[in-house]
Amino acid sequence: LFEEGRMIVTEDETIFCDAAGEGCFRMGSGSQGGMNPMGAGLGAFAGFAQALQEGEELPGATASGEAEIAGRSATCTTYDAGQYDPSLQGEAEFCYDAGAGVLLRWSGTDAEGATQTLEAIEVGEPDPSDFEPTGPVQDMPGTGGQDG
Repeated sequence: LFEEGRMIVTEDETIFCDAAGEGCFRMGSGSQGGMNPMGAGLGAFAGFAQALQEGEELPGATASGEAEIAGRSATCTTYDAGQYDPSLQGEAEFCYDAGAGVLLRWSGTDAEGATQTLEAIEVGEPDPSDFEPTGPVQDMPGTGGQDG
């Protein structure tokens, strides 16, 4: 559903939209005053990238090479995913643009053994429309969306 869609992550919520503009799903706490779990998870990668950029060691993390992703040079790091997130197992890898500090790819295995990957397909200056849902938004049941 979201392979070619849009994911909008803010401090309060994450909205997933399909590529056809037919619908979007919202998760997060919004007006309930809590924290968006997806935003919090992605924030960890920003912290990882900044620490590595500054030459700090990350427990359980090792450099795993370089890659070109979305036309950008990326530095990749493999780490013990379960050490940082109990919903994951085994190793995970994140790749970031060291110059811009932008996460370009993350790949890991969830507790059920399914591989999950998030990868940038384009990097550029954002347009305000990039942060607008492409279709009607409804809350994901049980996730504490804006209205739920």
